[in-house]
Amino acid sequence: MIIVKNTKCQSCHQTFELSNKQINLVTDLLNRGQKFIMIECSLCGLATNYQQENDDIQNSAIEVDSYTYRCPVSHCTGWVELIEDSTSSFFGCGECGSVWYEEQNFQKEITQIVSLCNYRAKCYEMAENKWIPASLENEDKNYKTLVESEPFDKKKSFIRD
Repeated sequence: MIIVKNTKCQSCHQTFELSNKQINLVTDLLNRGQKFIMIECSLCGLATNYQQENDDIQNSAIEVDSYTYRCPVSHCTGWVELIEDSTSSFFGCGECGSVWYEEQNFQKEITQIVSLCNYRAKCYEMAENKWIPASLENEDKNYKTLVESEPFDKKKSFIRD
């Protein structure tokens, strides 16, 4: 499998070089069949969708919504973005690979993880009967350690709907 070392950020629209760590992550996830992979842009620091060379980086129609959620999947410390293009939209986590095509299912998983883990509740706020991301300042200082102590998610599919 060929992996390009560059990709274009959907936030700052600049092409950047992947770090060795990102190349290893992308290679591993692609080899496991994952098509949606979020990585951090080394130029602006925001999350962006990794695209392979044949995905036409220069003319991509994918846009990233401004909301970045903490992933509600047990044991995942990743970030979820709303990805939209001209034909579909979905919520996707680049860390665990989970995808939600229905917002109500994504919202339901947030409700479930918040009810199980009070430190997770600090990552979200309720607005107009739906969860939105809370400010990063609200997040527990030990968030990553706490989440990594959770049991691994038992779902066998990346598609959560």
